[in-house]
Amino acid sequence: MPLVAASRLSRPSAVLSLLITGLLTASRLGAQGPPAPSYPLAPSPVLDMRSFPATPALSGYLSERTTRRNDSTGFLLNRARITVQAGPRSFLGIKLQGDFSGAQTGRLRSDSTVSGFTLTDAYVELVPPPDAAPAGSLLALLRPALVVGQFKMPFSLEYVTPFGLLKTANRSQVVDRITPKRDIGAMSQISFSRYATLAAAAVNGEGANATANPDAHQLVLSRLVITPTRCLEVAGKIANESADHVWGYDTRLLWRGLTLEGESIYRKRPVSATTALDAGGGYALIGYRILPWLEPVYKYDRYWDTRTTVRGTTTTIASSSSTWNVFGVNLSSAQQSIRLQLDWQRRSERPTPGRTDEYIAQVIANF
Repeated sequence: MPLVAASRLSRPSAVLSLLITGLLTASRLGAQGPPAPSYPLAPSPVLDMRSFPATPALSGYLSERTTRRNDSTGFLLNRARITVQAGPRSFLGIKLQGDFSGAQTGRLRSDSTVSGFTLTDAYVELVPPPDAAPAGSLLALLRPALVVGQFKMPFSLEYVTPFGLLKTANRSQVVDRITPKRDIGAMSQISFSRYATLAAAAVNGEGANATANPDAHQLVLSRLVITPTRCLEVAGKIANESADHVWGYDTRLLWRGLTLEGESIYRKRPVSATTALDAGGGYALIGYRILPWLEPVYKYDRYWDTRTTVRGTTTTIASSSSTWNVFGVNLSSAQQSIRLQLDWQRRSERPTPGRTDEYIAQVIANF
C-alpha cells in the first residue's frame, strides 16, 4: 500500500492512544440507531430486495489509516465511498457507488490539489415481482436474480465481503494480486432453499471502468456456495477467459463470537507473448469477539508467483513468495459505526526484501 505522506514521529504511541480514546468515547455515547451491520456468512453482490428502500437511500464509509514501516510513518485516506440504492419497483433495484478518496485516480486538473472520482458500482438488479413468486412456489424457493452493469464479481469470499467489515486492515495477497474483482457485464444467481447458492457471470475481463474489450473475449465465472448449517459455508469457484484460468475454494464459520475462515485461489495465464504466470496462495483467519467491542484476530497469509519465459531455445523461470503473519485487534462502537483496527504484519518475502514489519492503525466510519 503506498504511503501518501511520510514523517518521523517521536511518539507514535500518542497517536494510537488518541484514536483508542476517541473510539471508546464514541462507543459509550452511541445512541440506539439502525441494526449494526453484521459480518456476512455468504456475501454476494446480489441485493436483498426484501428490505430494499423504495426511495433513494444514502450510505457509505470513510477509511483513514496510519502505517509505520521501519522508522517512517505514513498517512492515507484509502477509502471514501458513497452509495445510493433504490428500489423504485418491487422487482427492480439500482445501486450506484463511487470512491472520492482519489487513491487510484488522477487530479481534476494538472494544477489541482483535488483528486478525481472513481465509479466502483453501477448496476441494476431484476428479481421476480412478489405476485409472481408466492410463498412455497418454485420461484420463491430459487429466488432468481439478474444483475447487469458494473459490479463485484462473485468469486473471492474476502473480496465480496464489504471492506468496512473485514477483520484485518488489508485483504490477503492472493486476492489483491490475482483475483477477478470488479468488471462490466451480467450476472445471475439462484438459490436452492437455504442450503446452496449458485452464481454465474459473463464480463469483459478488462476490469472496472474499462471502455473497451480489445481482445473480444469474455471472462466467464461461477461460484457455488453450500451452507449445510446456518453458521457454515463452503464454496468452490472457477473462471476462464481463453488461456486465462482461475479457480479456488473457501469456507467461513461464524459461531457465537468465533470466526474461522480460509480461502485458496490459483491462476494460470499468459502475461506476454513469451511469459506465462503460474501463481496462487490463500489465507487462514481466526477471530474471537471477547466483548461486544473487542475482537482479537490472527491471519496467516501466503502468496507465491512463478513466471516462465521462453525465448527460442532458452527457458527462464523466476519465482517469488511472500508469507504474512498478521496479529490484530478490532475495536468497535455500539452500532459498528466506528471501527478501529490495529494490525501488526510480520512479513517474510523472497527473494527480497526479506523480513519486514509493518504496523497499521485504521479507522473506518460507516454510515
